[in-house]
Amino acid sequence: MIAHLGRRNYFLLSIAIFTLSSALCGMAGSLGQLILFRVIQGLAGGGLQPCSQGVLLDAFPPEKQGVAMTLFGFAACGKARPPRPAWRGLFRLPPQCLVL
Repeated sequence: MIAHLGRRNYFLLSIAIFTLSSALCGMAGSLGQLILFRVIQGLAGGGLQPCSQGVLLDAFPPEKQGVAMTLFGFAACGKARPPRPAWRGLFRLPPQCLVL
């Protein structure tokens, strides 16, 4: 699919589908709906990590790619969650994502 859409367009489409399915997970009214929306979320999110790293490598010159990957790793692991949130809250966007 990346060969047909291009890396950037595939990445943006995956983000859009992942975000939409996350919102649908938060609004799910039954376990069956939640499972369906989580499957869609998983399919869309499966390519985000490797594709995002490819986009990152394309954006930086070879001498700065190591620093870029290190910062990406720190940012990817830095999301904090409340100790015991309601399950619907897990699918809401954190405030820093709303700035984009």
